[in-house]
Formats: sequence, C-alpha cells, structure tokens
Amino acid sequence: HDVATPWLRRLLIALVAVAVAVALGWLVLRRARGPTVAVTHAARREVVQTVVSSGRVMSPAEVSLASTLGGLVRAVHAREGERVAAGQLVVELDDAELVAQVAQARAGVLLAAARVTQLRAVGARVADASEAQAESNLRAAESTWERQRALFRTGSIAATELESAQRAVEVARSQVQSARVTAAGSSGGGADARVAVAGRVQAEAALRVAEARLAQARVSSPAAGVIMRRSVEPGDVVTP
Repeated sequence: HDVATPWLRRLLIALVAVAVAVALGWLVLRRARGPTVAVTHAARREVVQTVVSSGRVMSPAEVSLASTLGGLVRAVHAREGERVAAGQLVVELDDAELVAQVAQARAGVLLAAARVTQLRAVGARVADASEAQAESNLRAAESTWERQRALFRTGSIAATELESAQRAVEVARSQVQSARVTAAGSSGGGADARVAVAGRVQAEAALRVAEARLAQARVSSPAAGVIMRRSVEPGDVVTP
C-alpha cells in the first residue's frame, strides 16, 4: 500500500497536467481562430417600410347620385360606408302620381289604337256605303231632271220646276264628291287614316315619356362602390 501510493499520485498529477495542457491548447486555438459569430448569405430583397399616419382616404372616383325629378323621398336603401353593387337600388321617390300618369298614357295608346282599327274596319265600310248612296241619289236626280226637261219642252211644266230639278242634280253631285272625299280619307292611305295613325304614334311616345319619368323615381348606383355620404332621409323633399 505504501509503494502504490506514490505511483497513483504521480499518475494523477500527470493526468491533471495533460488536462491543463489540453485546455490551454484549446484556449490558444480559439484565440487564434477569433470569436465565433452568426452569419447569413447576402440576397437582393425589397425593403418594407411602415408609415403610420392619420387622414382621410380619397377614392379614385366619386359619383353624386341624384334624380332628375323632385319629390318626396320614400325610402333610402344604403348607409354611409356600405358597399353597393352596380345597378343596386339606393333611393326611391314617391311615385304614386307617376304611376297614374303611366296608366293614363297606356289608356291613351289603347284609345288611339282602337280609333285606327275602327277607322279601318268600320269607317271605310260606312264611307263606301255613303258614297254608293250619294251616287244613287245623283242618278235619281238626273233622271228626274231629264223628265222635267222633256215636260218643259212640251210646255207641261213651268220653268221654276225645271230649275228646281236642275238644282237637285247639282246638290246630288256635290254630295257624291263629298262622299268620295270621305271614303278616300277613311281608306288605309287616306287623310283620316293618317291622322289616326299619327295620334296612335303620339300616344305611344307619351307613354314612353311617362315610363321614363317613372323610372327616374328610382335612383340606382351606376357602378360598384362605397357610399361616402348620405344626404337624404325618408320623408325629405328633394329638388332636381
């Protein structure tokens, strides 16, 4: 036991010396290599910079919605900040009077169309019958005048009776001319027919105007967007 102790002591001293030498060598090597730092590879990237500010966002385009009519606002279907689609109904005006005007205009179209139909179907037949009757009366008056002239030559009647028969012929001829003018006017290309057709066209135009005014009582968004300001409320009276 006494002999082994010096060897163990020398072994421990040697191991400690080796450990110290290794530690000193590692320290010297680390100092020689310099400090260890984190690195990254350089690359081209966009620089993002955040700017904090306050203000009002301006839209690229702003459209004012309004009606060309004046009247009472019946309903508003959008609020400030609300998104609307193109063609979406935004404001409605009271349209009771406009609806009545459209109904009146439609009745006018029906009346004008009935006038044209009546003139073409009934008026022409009546005018033809009147013309035929007038021609028949003319033939009868001419026949009477021929007999009266023959009697006047023989002295059987006075001159006044012959003149009366002659005036009857002239009146009958005048009636024939009037009946022919009426029949021509009642035909498809006559003056009366043209007036009736023109009346129908005018009534149809009045209907289109009334329908256009009725459509103007409904204000819709012309494009998709956001309501920035709401200037009217139900019950307000607006002017064009």
